Amino acid sequence: MRYLSGPLRIPAVFLHLLIGIGLGLFLKSGLAGDELAFLQNGASLESFKLIGWLGILLLMALGTTEDKQYTGSGGWLQVSSISIMGFGGTFLVASLLGFGISRLQPNLMGVLADPLIFSFAIGLACAVTALPVLVSLLHEHDQHQSKIGRLAIRVAVFDDLWLWLVLIVVLGMVSLHANPALHLLKVCAFVVCVLFVLKPLLRYLYKKLPDLKPANRIILGLSLIVMMAMTSEAIGTHALFGAFLTGLILPAPALKFLKERLLSFSQILLLPFFFITTGMNVNLFFDSSSFIFLAALFIFAGIALKIFFVSIAARVSGLSWTESVELGTLLQCKGLMEIVALGLLYDAQIIGAQIFSALIVMALFCTVATLPLRSCVIWIRHARRETAPVLHSQLEL
Repeated sequence: MRYLSGPLRIPAVFLHLLIGIGLGLFLKSGLAGDELAFLQNGASLESFKLIGWLGILLLMALGTTEDKQYTGSGGWLQVSSISIMGFGGTFLVASLLGFGISRLQPNLMGVLADPLIFSFAIGLACAVTALPVLVSLLHEHDQHQSKIGRLAIRVAVFDDLWLWLVLIVVLGMVSLHANPALHLLKVCAFVVCVLFVLKPLLRYLYKKLPDLKPANRIILGLSLIVMMAMTSEAIGTHALFGAFLTGLILPAPALKFLKERLLSFSQILLLPFFFITTGMNVNLFFDSSSFIFLAALFIFAGIALKIFFVSIAARVSGLSWTESVELGTLLQCKGLMEIVALGLLYDAQIIGAQIFSALIVMALFCTVATLPLRSCVIWIRHARRETAPVLHSQLEL
C-alpha cells in the first residue's frame, strides 16, 4: 500500500476517500458541468464500485493471509489473550453502545438491519486494528523491532482475523430470513468441503502442474477466487467469506505468486475505485449537533475502549503500565481495514448514512492520533524515569 509523505504516515487510501468526499460534495452542490454528469448516474457509480469490488475480493483472498515477517516477541498465550480481550472487550462494550443508539434513534440504522445486527456493526467498527497502517507507522519510526512494536504487530494479526470473521458473520446475518439452523448447516458443509476436499485437490494439481505458465496461473487463481466468492454468496454467506477461504486453501507457492503479481495491481488500480465511490457516499453533517455528537462518541469509544482493554490484558500478561498503554495506543489505529469494513456495512444497508459518515470521521481521527498518543505515553515514561532518582535521593536525605 502506498503512503502519503509526512510525519504522520497517512495511507493513500485516505487520499482516495477525501477525493471521493470532495467529489461528492461538488456534485451535490449543482456546480458540476456536463462533463461530470455521468458520475451522477447510478449505473455508472455501480460500475465503478464493481471494479473496486474486484479489488476487495483480491485483498480478502491474498492480503489477509499474513506473511511470516509479522511475528515478534510474546508467546502465543500472551498474544492471543491480549488480542481476545482487546478486540472482544471493545466489541462487546461498543455493541452495547450501538444497541442503545438503535433504541434511541432507530432511524440511524440501515433499512436491512435490526438492533442486534446494527449493534454488532458498531462494535466491529470500534474494535478494528489496521495492520498495514500499523506496520508502516512502526517501520517509519524504526520501532518494528522494538519489544512493543513487535508485540503490537503480532496482536494486530489476530485482530485482523477477528475482523474478517466477525464481518462475515454480520454480513451473513442480513441474509438469514428463514431457517438459521439450515443456514449454519450449509455453511459448515461448505467449509468442510473446502478444507478437506478442495484444499488437498489444489495441492495435488499444483504439484502435477509445476511448469504452468504465469498467465495460466493467474487465470487459475482468479477463477478460483471468483468461483469461491460466487458459491459463498449463493449459499447465503457473503462473497468475502469465499474469498477469505481461498486465501487459506491456496498452496503457499501459489499464494506467494499471486500476491506478487496481483496484490499491488489491485491496490493501485482497483481499490481506488472502491474508496472514491465510498467517499462519495459520505455526508459531513457538521451543521448538525447530533452528527457531531455521534462522531465524538465514536472517536472516544474507538480510542478509549481499545486502549483500556488492551492495557488491562497487557498488564495482566506481565508488561508495565506504560508499556501496556503504549501497546493500546498502537492497537487503536484504524485505516484501510476500517474503511473497507465500513463500506461493506453501508453497502449491505446495515448502517445508515449518518452513522456511516460519523464512523468515517472516527477512522480518520484514530489513525492520525496514533503517533501523538504514543508520543505522549513515551514522554510520560521518560518523565517518570527522570523523576524517580530525584525522589529516591530526597527520601534518603
